[in-house]
Amino acid sequence: MKNINLIWIPCALIALAMILVATGPAVVAVSPVRAVLTDCDVNNTTIFDGDVNSSWTEGGNWSFGVPDSSLCAVIPANDGEDKHFNVVIPGSTTASCKTLTIGNEGDDKSTLFLTGGSTLILGDGGALTSTIDGQFDLSVAPTTPATLKINGDHTIQGNGGVIVLVKGSVIEEYTDADDKLTLKATSTCSSQSCGMTLKGDGYIKVNFDNRAYVIAMSTSAWRTGPRPGPPTAGGSSTTWACSPCPRWSRGRAPGTSSPTAMTTASRCRRTPAA
Repeated sequence: MKNINLIWIPCALIALAMILVATGPAVVAVSPVRAVLTDCDVNNTTIFDGDVNSSWTEGGNWSFGVPDSSLCAVIPANDGEDKHFNVVIPGSTTASCKTLTIGNEGDDKSTLFLTGGSTLILGDGGALTSTIDGQFDLSVAPTTPATLKINGDHTIQGNGGVIVLVKGSVIEEYTDADDKLTLKATSTCSSQSCGMTLKGDGYIKVNFDNRAYVIAMSTSAWRTGPRPGPPTAGGSSTTWACSPCPRWSRGRAPGTSSPTAMTTASRCRRTPAA
């Protein structure tokens, strides 16, 4: 009996050790799973709360620190108490973020102001989507324009969102012709109120797929163009609701790689006959 007991006890210990070894990795494996990131999740998203002031560059205003090319930046519609945010990127600042979300909820519509002389680099070189339901203003202070640089194949979608190019401001490529900007509505809608709107008198210097509403500014007033769609060669300025035809100065004609200035009526989109 003693011999049997001496043999049985080590076997029990070995069996227990095997159980511990078998269950150990299951606990350790939790950490690598959390490290796998999607485009934007809790691990790489920083949310503006305005605890200190309205500045983009103040770390205390963000839940996870000032955004950079690895962080998705979210500016909510309000602070939870029906007060919208007016966030400012100061002049002479070069800021960046992986994606940008600006909220709009009821009467609360947050705005990001890119001050004249400052630059925002949007994207990380990949194919990503930002959502602007609020407003994004590219300003001039007083004569130095603001610049939005598109890094990668980036889509900006919106449900009532507005991008304003104050005269002279620029949306341009970050590195080369592979950078691309697509503007579109978040959902399939036929109304400007639920779509994406680009308005102003600035410059487009990036490969541009436009599916948004465009409002061009003349010397005296804002004037509205036709329904969403990229400019098409062969159009006439008389088919626009505004005159003269909106100018895509120094921009690339959609579908081309030539940096031809789009300043003539032939670059405007023809409105189909009713």
